Amino acid sequence: MIATCHECVPCEKGGFEGPSPDEVALLNAAYEVGFKFLSCENKVIKVEYRNKVRSYEIIKLIEFDSDRKRMTVVLKS
Repeated sequence: MIATCHECVPCEKGGFEGPSPDEVALLNAAYEVGFKFLSCENKVIKVEYRNKVRSYEIIKLIEFDSDRKRMTVVLKS
């Protein structure tokens, strides 16, 4: 879930850039345990895990807001 529910993008020099340092830190933690966020293009997120690339289509994205205090993403695999 951490590798798919964020608004970060991979950097050319390695690592990630995102709107919040918290999102980048969580994505780096997911990477350290084997969930490698590869890309998000045309509403398709690609994640590598155990040498298999998995694609997830974004059905709905509800951005973080201060009232809900959470971000939500609905995916189709």
